[in-house]
Amino acid sequence: MHSEQLLDDRTYAAAEQGRFGCPRGLWGTLIGYSMAWTHRTRNRWTLSRLDLQARDRVLEIGCGPGVALRDIAKIAMRGFVAGIDPFELMVHQAVRRNREAIRRGRVDIQLASMSAIPYPDRHFNKACGTNSIQFSRALLYDLREVHRVLRPSGLALFSIQPMWKGGTNRAARTIVRNLAAAMGDAGFINCTVDEKPAWPGAIVCAAGTRGSR
Repeated sequence: MHSEQLLDDRTYAAAEQGRFGCPRGLWGTLIGYSMAWTHRTRNRWTLSRLDLQARDRVLEIGCGPGVALRDIAKIAMRGFVAGIDPFELMVHQAVRRNREAIRRGRVDIQLASMSAIPYPDRHFNKACGTNSIQFSRALLYDLREVHRVLRPSGLALFSIQPMWKGGTNRAARTIVRNLAAAMGDAGFINCTVDEKPAWPGAIVCAAGTRGSR
């Protein structure tokens, strides 16, 4: 696969509108609370595929209002959990929702994109994202950045649900198949695709492990 993005420009615009663009102000605050409520099924299923353990070091890409981070931290009690998001308002909500875990040094949340992950090489053993990777405009570069911060045999898993206008299960499956191929190009091995029926659209995920190099 050689494309630098998973979505064509028209679908990208529809998907961007579906996630409400760049949330800010009172409207952005309401969007954050809406996301925290409506994304529960997708988050729960995505996290179930990670096989979380108490000592895991986990990075969430596009952490949004921080609900999944909180759920991860409840399991990775002796590990470390980090989240990045490119939107300041989402980071603010995530920090507020995870304030106590941050105070204890168990959770860290940064304003950042997947193109410049602010953590050292081989810092995590698992990375995940829900409805975030499809917005990458430099897909292979971004996947290599995820690869960089994972330890050998570390797991990366990204799930997509077609929430945008005109989104279909068929489109989500095609996007995720292309994502799995791109993960292989970025150095991940044993890349697989899985799916869960859900409303209003199927949740489809791609997963792969970091090789030893």
